[in-house]
Amino acid sequence: MTAVGDPAARATALVELGRPSEALPLIRQLIAEDPQNARHRCVLSLALLRSGDPAGAEIAASDGIALEPENEWPYRLRALALTVLGRTSNAVESARRSVELAPQLPAAYAGLANAARAARDQTLARSAADRLLQLAPAWANSHCLLGLIDLDAKFEGRAIDHFREALRLDPQSRDAHNGLGVALLRSGRRREAAQAFQAAAAVDPRDQTATNNLRLMARQDRLPLPRWTRYNLFLLAPGLLVALFTKFTRRNDFRGMPTAARSEVRRLAPVDAARLLIVVLACLCILAAIVAPFIGGLGLFGWRWLGDASFPLVVVAFIGMIVLRLMRRR
Repeated sequence: MTAVGDPAARATALVELGRPSEALPLIRQLIAEDPQNARHRCVLSLALLRSGDPAGAEIAASDGIALEPENEWPYRLRALALTVLGRTSNAVESARRSVELAPQLPAAYAGLANAARAARDQTLARSAADRLLQLAPAWANSHCLLGLIDLDAKFEGRAIDHFREALRLDPQSRDAHNGLGVALLRSGRRREAAQAFQAAAAVDPRDQTATNNLRLMARQDRLPLPRWTRYNLFLLAPGLLVALFTKFTRRNDFRGMPTAARSEVRRLAPVDAARLLIVVLACLCILAAIVAPFIGGLGLFGWRWLGDASFPLVVVAFIGMIVLRLMRRR
């Protein structure tokens, strides 16, 4: 049982509880009192990682390695920090050293698999993940990592199986829910993917990954014009017809979803409604510019003035296209 009065244990507990900013002053005080303690450097590195400071985390982990070069933990933390910093080859090297020092530790193989994935070394990542599964078959992270590696290799069916097994072992695994959603989405099972992303958002509302995935799905469900007509002045009308047909024949993947998922759709509505309105107005202007000379020339309804309206209508449609392009670049 953790001693309440132990500052080191309190700092570690704060980091594990997701409160690294509260742990940082405490752990820095411990380092000032005992600068030769490598464990304090590791806790500092972990706290900095979770606070969004990978550069500081890498320095703290390197200090821990200098103090205890035979301890695997600072090597593993350094690999994590280097991965975030994009120095993937150095991260793999540090993770390999961690595995060499602790060949029976599952977390060391998890660190190596993650570093290898970031370095796009699928062979090393799979071998590390397979060894991790042998050492810890009942650990949800073992199956989750294999699922991510299968996603990298575009084996969506196998990835779905691994993510489902991870969720069986740990129903609160945020990464497994997100990974399952991506695998289902790639397999064309959009409804199930939306449910998986919603479950991930429910597990950790602060995590933006699931929210962004839901937002992307909602944007796809809005009224996308085909790529070949999106910004072509003379193809807007047929493009709009194709988009309308696609919209009304495709099932609404968000119908019946909980509030959080539906709110993502609503948050997109103003921008998409503005885009749709501009497209409709541009289409009407183009059609009117085509029809106006005939109506004006024949004098139908007494509207001879329409014969001179084609050019202004085309100008209005062209302005609408420019506005669409500017909105697209936002």
